[in-house]
Amino acid sequence: MEPTDENHPVKPGNPHNQSVDQGASAPLAGFARTEPDSEPAGVVDGRAAATAAAPPTGTVSLAASPASKKRLRKAIAVYTAWRLLLIVVVTAVVSIFLPPIVALVFGIIMQMPLSLLVLTKPRNELSAALETSRNVERANLRAALRGD
Repeated sequence: MEPTDENHPVKPGNPHNQSVDQGASAPLAGFARTEPDSEPAGVVDGRAAATAAAPPTGTVSLAASPASKKRLRKAIAVYTAWRLLLIVVVTAVVSIFLPPIVALVFGIIMQMPLSLLVLTKPRNELSAALETSRNVERANLRAALRGD
C-alpha cells in the first residue's frame, strides 16, 4: 500500500521520504553534495582572495598596560603566598597531634575551605585583576575580529 497524505504524515516528493526500496541506504541519502559549476566571486581554489576592502594584516596592539600586568602578577603572588602560609600554619598546629606527613596532608586539605573564610580580601583582589586582564584580552580579540 502506497503512503498517501491521509495515512502518512510525510508529504510525497520530499527527499526525506525515500524508502529502502528507493535506494536510501544512508541516513542522508536524499542529500547529495553538489559541486558548484564555478567558484563564487572572490574565491580562488577554495580560498577567499584578498581584495582592496580587506583589512590590513598585522597584529592589533591593545595590550594591557604594564601596570595591570604587574597588578595581576602581584595579586597571584600574594594569594599564593597566603595559601602556602595557611598550609604551614595548619600543618604546624596539627603536627602536634599527628605524624608530620599526615599533618601535611591534613594541612593541604584543610587550607582549601579555610582560605574561603580567611583570605577573602586577597581573593577578591585576584579576581579583580583577572577580570581586568580578561577584559583587555576580550577587547583585543574583538578589535582583531573587526580589523582595527
